[in-house]
Amino acid sequence: MSRVIPFIKKYKGKQGITSIKVVGEQAGAEKNVYVNKYSEKYPIILKTDENNMLDKEDVYKKIQAVGKSRESLRG
Repeated sequence: MSRVIPFIKKYKGKQGITSIKVVGEQAGAEKNVYVNKYSEKYPIILKTDENNMLDKEDVYKKIQAVGKSRESLRG
């Protein structure tokens, strides 16, 4: 999906373009990416204490890491 981001940047907000069809190398491997509804997902594992409360410092570090690693969709 990382190869699709430049196309999303290029066509986001343009009139008449609502989706990009991504075709994979395997037969039947295709996906429609809706340009105006695209959002990124970053699965992370957070540390908790003995009471199942999130470790605040770990949360801040994970959010910072996601912010640094993502590619902005804004032009």
